Amino acid sequence: MSMPLDHHGLQEFERQIAGRYLERILGLVKGEPLEQVRMAFAKAGLDYDRVRRNPGGFVRYDFYRLLHELNRDACCPGICLRFGQARDLLDLGVLGYAVLSCRDLGMAMQVIVKFHRLTSNAFELTITEDGEWTYARQWIKPQYARWRVVIDEEHVTGIWRVISSLLHSEASITHTRIEFAHVEPIYGSLCRDLLGGMPVFGAPETSIAFPTAWLSRPVHTADHTVEQVCESQCDQLVEQMRPAGDLVDDVRRLILTVPPNCAPKLNDIAGKMLISARTLERRLHATDTSFRKIENEVRMRLAAQYLSLGYMSAKEIAYMLGYSQPGTFHRAFKNWYGVTTQAYATASSDPALQKP
Repeated sequence: MSMPLDHHGLQEFERQIAGRYLERILGLVKGEPLEQVRMAFAKAGLDYDRVRRNPGGFVRYDFYRLLHELNRDACCPGICLRFGQARDLLDLGVLGYAVLSCRDLGMAMQVIVKFHRLTSNAFELTITEDGEWTYARQWIKPQYARWRVVIDEEHVTGIWRVISSLLHSEASITHTRIEFAHVEPIYGSLCRDLLGGMPVFGAPETSIAFPTAWLSRPVHTADHTVEQVCESQCDQLVEQMRPAGDLVDDVRRLILTVPPNCAPKLNDIAGKMLISARTLERRLHATDTSFRKIENEVRMRLAAQYLSLGYMSAKEIAYMLGYSQPGTFHRAFKNWYGVTTQAYATASSDPALQKP
C-alpha cells in the first residue's frame, strides 16, 4: 500500500474530510427532486448551489445538521445509512491510512477510539469486550442530542464500514448485533435491508456488537511503518485540537488586544486565529456560546473594573469599550449586572456597601 506521507495541519485535515463528506452526500442526493434537496440544504443553513460550486465552504459542523434535514425530508429517508455504506476509509485521510495499516482488527479499533475526535466531536466512543462479543458504544453529548437518529445511524454504519473494509469476506453483518436507542423510523425496512438481520430499536443505548474472535483477524493491508507514521501525524493533529474552554479563552484574549474605542469584529478575531468567521462561530456555537456573548462578557468585566477604580466616568468608559452611545453602554451594563453604573460605582467605592 502506498500513501502520501506529507503532514497536513488540522485545518487542512478538516477541510479535506468535509469535502469528501460533501462529495458523498451530493452523490446520494443526485437524481432526487432538486427543489426538495435545495430546501433541505436551506433548512440546514446552506445554499445548495453555492456549496456545490465551492465545496471548501462546507465544514464538518454542517454535517449532522444537513443529514438531519435530508433524513427527515420525504425525498431522502435513511440517507445516513446509505452514506455509511458509500463511505471509504480513505475519506478519513491520514486517519484512514492509519487504520488500514494496523496489523489486526483489534489494533484498528484501538486507533479508531483513540482518534475518533478527529472525525466527530458529537459523541464519545468506547470499545469493550464482553466474553464472546465486543461492543462499540457511543455517548452523545447533550448539545447534539437533537440529531440522535443520524448520529446513531452514522455510528453503526461507520463501525461496520471499518470492519468490512479490513476483513472483507471474512466478516458478515448478519453475525453482528445492532441496537438503536431511537424508535424505528419510517424507513425501518431499509435499515433491515442494509444492516441485515433484525436491528433492535428503542434499546437503552446504541451499539453494534461483533464476535470478539474477529479482533485477532489480520488486516491484509497491514504495514507497520506506515501505521507508525500515520499515527504520529494523528497525534499531532489531536494536539492541535484545543478543548472548548481553551477556544473561548483564546477569543477572550484576542478581544482584549483590540485597541480602545474600537469594537472587536468577528472577522478580525477569526483572522488572527487563522480560521474563517463562519468556522469560529460554528465552533463557539458547539460550546453553547457565541462571539457576541463572549464580547459582551469581556466588555462588562472591563467596565466593572474601570468603575471600581473610580478615575473614569461612565461616559469615558463607554467610549473606551467601543460603544458609540453612552446610553447603549448603560443599558447593557444594567442588563448584565442588574444595577446601574452609578450604583455599581458607589458600591465599589463604599466598603460598607460591598459584599463580604
